Amino acid sequence: MQILPDVNMNVIEKWEDSERTHIQNKALHGSQDFLGPARTRNSTDILCLIIFILLNFALGGLGFYIYSIGNVDRLGHGSDFRGEVCGVNGLSSKKYTYFPDPQDIQIVLCIEKCPKKVIQEEICYYDIDHVTLLKVWGCWDSIQTTEFSYFCLPKEKVYRKNVIDVFFTQQGLIKRAGGDIVYTWDIVTVGVTASLIFAIVFILIFPNPSIVYLDSVKRLGIYCAFFSCFLIIAFSGVVYYNSLRINELLCQKNNEVVPDYCYNVPMKGLQILSFIAISFAVLYIIYVICHKKDFLSANNLIGLSKEPISKVKGIMIIPVLQITIGLMIVIGLNVLILWTLSIGKVVSLDNNNVPGGKINTLEFRSIDKIILMFILLMCFWWLSFLIAIGNFIMGGIIGSWYFTKEKSTIFNPVSTSIKNILKYHLGTVVRGSLNNFLFRFPVFILSFFNSFFLKHKKNSCSLCLAYSCCLCMWPYHKFLKYTNSSSYIFLSIFAYPYSISSRQCYYLLSRNQKKIEKPLKACSFVLLNIRICISFIGMLGCYVYLTFSPKTLIGFSTDDLSTTLAPGIFVMVACIYLAEVVCSNYFAILQALAICGMADEEMFTAEQRFMKDDMHVAFESVAVETKRLDYQVIEVQRPGRSNRVQANLVEFDENFNLKPTPSIKYRSKKDTNDLEIKDYEPTSHSQSKRK
Repeated sequence: MQILPDVNMNVIEKWEDSERTHIQNKALHGSQDFLGPARTRNSTDILCLIIFILLNFALGGLGFYIYSIGNVDRLGHGSDFRGEVCGVNGLSSKKYTYFPDPQDIQIVLCIEKCPKKVIQEEICYYDIDHVTLLKVWGCWDSIQTTEFSYFCLPKEKVYRKNVIDVFFTQQGLIKRAGGDIVYTWDIVTVGVTASLIFAIVFILIFPNPSIVYLDSVKRLGIYCAFFSCFLIIAFSGVVYYNSLRINELLCQKNNEVVPDYCYNVPMKGLQILSFIAISFAVLYIIYVICHKKDFLSANNLIGLSKEPISKVKGIMIIPVLQITIGLMIVIGLNVLILWTLSIGKVVSLDNNNVPGGKINTLEFRSIDKIILMFILLMCFWWLSFLIAIGNFIMGGIIGSWYFTKEKSTIFNPVSTSIKNILKYHLGTVVRGSLNNFLFRFPVFILSFFNSFFLKHKKNSCSLCLAYSCCLCMWPYHKFLKYTNSSSYIFLSIFAYPYSISSRQCYYLLSRNQKKIEKPLKACSFVLLNIRICISFIGMLGCYVYLTFSPKTLIGFSTDDLSTTLAPGIFVMVACIYLAEVVCSNYFAILQALAICGMADEEMFTAEQRFMKDDMHVAFESVAVETKRLDYQVIEVQRPGRSNRVQANLVEFDENFNLKPTPSIKYRSKKDTNDLEIKDYEPTSHSQSKRK
């Protein structure tokens, strides 16, 4: 008989009931001929692959167009009234941008150095040969200025404010930040190389059985946690120092000239960033100290990973290939981004007060902004795509290893996984990688709220907030919660389409939450600290060098940079990718072990299972410990006994007869993790009473 849904359920209970009764939320079923990752496969999500290929053709065409009209020399310098870039070609000796009449900012000249004092009729127009002075058009008295990023900023308050309003526009800042990256390419390369070395060290550590042991994992996690906090604190200190340095250039004595107007927005912005960084570091240290026991929860699962990592040949070639291809894509697409910043439409304005009667300016159009956003999207999509490929291949490798009972006979799982993704599932990985890139942060936020709602589903404040957030939570429960990198692992083993794989994987993990959630979260926490270390070490090295060193390795003056933060951010993007490759691949191995183990338990009986004893003990010990903690919360009186047991231990069959209920007692005080189960047989009196 079908039971109708309770119409009195609140919105949180409806979400919970919808998840519990979902069509994909059912136990997996195995067959006697199951031998691991599916042999028979069909191509999945071909349309997504076709769209991705077409978009890349469009990207190639845009790249050719941008390269033909762009000029990166426009990024770091200003341009004169003819639209020619200062410090380039015929103006190579005139690097500084100067406004002879700050009340008319359309008239711009390129000069050799910024004037420090007033000299009558010193500044004149120059001819197209950039040498001959056109005194017939009149000359200006020079004004006192200070230097900042190849711009001459007037000392006088009103004039200085007019020029700064032009200098610190959004378009101008982005272009000059691109110029800073171009001028400091040598330091950028050194910073990325430092993080690359750090990443390779971790790649070499993981397959080493002498490192991947329980105590070593704990120490590695704690050391990385405190080292990452040190890097963040150091970063906040350098940012604060840089804020004082910029304030000195803009507001204090600069080249023997004291400005009358102080523009302190950059200083305040950097100080706020410094405060946020130091606050995050302090809170993170407190969190690490309070949760240092979580490192122990990662021991068993990480210990299980050492066997497939050390025995499967070629498994660590995958992250090396990802790093190589990914860095090539990062370099290529970021060069294209810099070139895109330099494009624009030359606009001519009539002005009879300048030689030639026209003033040429370069405007960054709306279509140029759309092109830039498209290139940025393709850049991050490619990086997410490469990371997803690694997760799929790692899942296929671990699936082949796990579901082979004789581990010594496993045959080329690396090449098999690569063949499967290239031949059948490339479109699915394209689709999933875009979803992960676009929805990763929203899913993280919404999952936090969802956990809060489920935990307090009877609370009136929680219900009020849930009803208010219905529109936000609807897409989460409809499809966003299935967006997870573990879907690639499930796909690599069972070869279902993405929509099915993501849902079945989500519910498989949900059904076995007590067994695998705690160790997976602990492993994720350990790897998070490694991510921070790899990401920050290159960026911080680059930022520190550009802040404290007067020149780069190739001799460029760091005082001429508009911001030293832009090259550091550029380095950090590349370093985050390196960290993701290393840590996401290793976490994919751990997830694959957990998924294979849970699928194995659901698909087969004890004698048919592929699970080894050590893995079974690892998962069951976590489940028993979780249950032991749950049992300490709610207690009810056991019929016919004087002791008390937990309410969730009392179960009834379909005829409402009391079922045998296990009681828990420890075997010994020495080993509190091993529990002894003793069945309670209900008395005849309790049975008759129940009937």
